[in-house]
Amino acid sequence: MKTEFLEEPELEFSAGTHVDIRYGISEFGPLDRGTTTAPREIRVGIVGTGETVEGVQRWLTSCRNGVAAKATRLVNLFPRFPGFSHDSCFDSVLTFHERWTGRISERELSGLVSNTRPNELPREAADTFVRHAERLLEPGKVDVIVCAPPRDLLAALDTNTTQIHDESESGLDESSETETVDAWKPAFHDILKASGMRLAVPLQMVRPPTYEGGKGSRASGGPLQDAATRAWNFHTALYYKAGGIPWRLQRESSALSTCYIGISFYRSADGERLLTSVAQVFNERGEGVIVRGAPAQLDKSDRTPHLSVDDARALMTNAIATYRREHRTTPARVVIHKTSKLNDD
Repeated sequence: MKTEFLEEPELEFSAGTHVDIRYGISEFGPLDRGTTTAPREIRVGIVGTGETVEGVQRWLTSCRNGVAAKATRLVNLFPRFPGFSHDSCFDSVLTFHERWTGRISERELSGLVSNTRPNELPREAADTFVRHAERLLEPGKVDVIVCAPPRDLLAALDTNTTQIHDESESGLDESSETETVDAWKPAFHDILKASGMRLAVPLQMVRPPTYEGGKGSRASGGPLQDAATRAWNFHTALYYKAGGIPWRLQRESSALSTCYIGISFYRSADGERLLTSVAQVFNERGEGVIVRGAPAQLDKSDRTPHLSVDDARALMTNAIATYRREHRTTPARVVIHKTSKLNDD
């Protein structure tokens, strides 16, 4: 067996480079700090019940001056959160306003749970949150909207999430090592993000354990992360979704410009048994766009979705043309990632 060790890549920040994201931000600041495009004020909208809205706002406010590190000898793995203010490395603040708050009554949500069929509950709940989020766009522009569902609703959603088996979904999960994959019904989180695309404002969902701490576990079922790590992850996500660039891979000035294309497949929203291709096109800074492709078909031999040679060529042609239009340069190098197996086409 031949073993090759890959060194961790250097990441570029505002005033230096490092292999660790949190150390790099703490010591050198986000990549775009001090530029005209860096978000120095992030207007945060919050949608939830009165209790969850206040809980999220109280937690974010308490994090402004920093969060102590976890008591451990692994200090590099669990650093303190440096805070989120103009005096911290982020050089940015979160602002709130009652006009940017969408409060959903407990009665509305309890009625939704009791009067909605289990398989329809995730979509109805997502529509409810997006509908209230739409109202936040009228009185003033927000940069990010945080959706904070209460525990009771999440418990009902988790209970009603059932596992189904469908051989036609084989190959859609790139992490699968088997011929068939057990596919899950669409989760509330995924439907919420998809429905929220019409808002043209990024959404960030948060569960109560994240901002309450010590009263539950993560959505994945694992133990709850320490307080500083939760603050790091959430605030960095808000910074990025507000248009900031926390870091990027270090790139030599003489290196060729690269277009990164990730191709994946998903089932069409109309419920047909078709798989639709989509390409996400990025440059080195992580700035990208999405290009939709043609329907794909499942191959009987390997049970994975594939495009015809003409549709594959069209998708790549459109992706590179979109890159050129977006970044005003033609890439000298193209890197393609694909979630399913390759064939000759």
